[in-house]
This record gives sequence, C-alpha cells and structure tokens, in this order.
Amino acid sequence: IKKFELGYSGNGNNNLYNHLKKIGMNIDDAISIGLIKKSNKKKDEFYDFFRNRFMFPIKDYKSNIIAFGGRALDNSNIKYINSSDSPIFKKSFQLYNLNLAIEENRKPRNLIIVEGYMDVITLYQNNFKSSVAPLGTALTNYQLERAWKVCQNPIIMFDGDEAGQKAAQRAAILALSNLVPDRSLRFCILPKNYDPDDYLKVNNSNDLTNLLENSLSLSEFVWKTEMDKEDLSTPEKKAGFEKRILKLSGMIPNQTVKEYYIKYFKDKL
Repeated sequence: IKKFELGYSGNGNNNLYNHLKKIGMNIDDAISIGLIKKSNKKKDEFYDFFRNRFMFPIKDYKSNIIAFGGRALDNSNIKYINSSDSPIFKKSFQLYNLNLAIEENRKPRNLIIVEGYMDVITLYQNNFKSSVAPLGTALTNYQLERAWKVCQNPIIMFDGDEAGQKAAQRAAILALSNLVPDRSLRFCILPKNYDPDDYLKVNNSNDLTNLLENSLSLSEFVWKTEMDKEDLSTPEKKAGFEKRILKLSGMIPNQTVKEYYIKYFKDKL
C-alpha cells in the first residue's frame, strides 16, 4: 500500500472538491486534469470524478503522479476508470509502474507487460518487480516504444482466457509492424483462464520463473497462433496457412528483419 500509494475515493459526498475548495486550490486546475467535473444540470455545481473507488496513482517514469485509476467498490457497470487525457497525461503514452520497474535497474533484462494494475502489484509482491501494464486499453505503438527503450525484448504475459490471448495476438501484430534489428517481444502463455494474480495464488514464484524462461519468441508465437487457427489436413488449407504466414512477414518494415522472418517461416513450411 505504501509503495504504490494506494488509496480510496469517498462515496459521493464530494470530499475532494470540498477539500480543494477549503485549501484554496483553483478548481479550474482540478477540472483540467479531470479530478473534478462540472455538473450539466446546475451552473455552479461540481462533483468528484472518482467516487467509491479503490485508487491507483499513475506515475510517469520519474515517479511524478500524473493521473489516477479507480476500481469500483460497488456494483458499478464500469469496473475500472482512469483519469481523462489532460495537459500532463496521455493514456496511450504511459505504462503503469514503469517508475518502479526501472527503479533498481534502468535496463531490466525481463520487462513483463501484463494487463492490469493488480497483476503488476501481485507480481511486485512476488519479487517480479520489472512489470508494467497499459492503462486499460490495447497496447499502443507509443507504449511499445517506451517498453523497448528500457528492454529490447519485453515479455507479454496477458490473461490465459480468450480475450487475453486475442490481446496478445494484437500485440504481436503491432510488434511486427514496428520491428527493427535487435528489438522484439516474447510471449509467456499462462494456463487457460488464469491471470498472473490467479496463477501466483496457486503456484510459487519458481513456477512463474520457469514459465517466463520458456516464453515463446515473436516468430514462434506468430507461427503457433496461425497453426492453431484451423485444421491443416488438406493441401488447400496448407496453402491458405502459407499465404497468411508470409503476409504477416510482409508487415515488417525493416528489410533485413523481414528477410530473416520469411526465411524462418519458409524453413518451417
């Protein structure tokens, strides 16, 4: 709780707005970063954006708080919400926990990219400190570039359910579209329907270390994903598979990397 500065937002009594007003804070500043919202119904009425939520401060890589995430503590239809984009926060550019992930080593050998806040915190508690998460959206170009700046070969470890594996496949396509020499991704595949938090509740850290060490390279993951899509028992199906796998190679912008991928896939074919 202290390390991640976790907290709580009140249950709808506008505690934050009243506090900021009491200490003389300019409410327009709080509105500009999305902590306070203006009522559409009454002209001079304001309300707290985060209400009855478990709070996660979002920090930049220098540990400055630039936004918040909040998890519902009631039956809200929206489980997680984040601060809106603001002059100091662009959601698609930031990775949650990058500040602590590079605290002990500016260039960690294994940067683990997971789906959510609690996955990051559970991993940190189990001594996997170099873990980060996108902020409630699919991994973006900017976040991938940010990850590559600190680790040439990060590990994608998304949830083991269908949605998590589809998100991992999208991350693979994103990586292919941005590959240059010496940069890639690895993929750690969790057992079906497990997320990192669940996995560490029933397994120990050594088990996860072994899983991480057996991560698939990007090329292996792309091959496996396409192989698993359908039965390849006929020549036509095999031809379709070959077409798809070579089309994916064609997405790679760097000519040298592209040629090695084409050769790798052709050898496997």
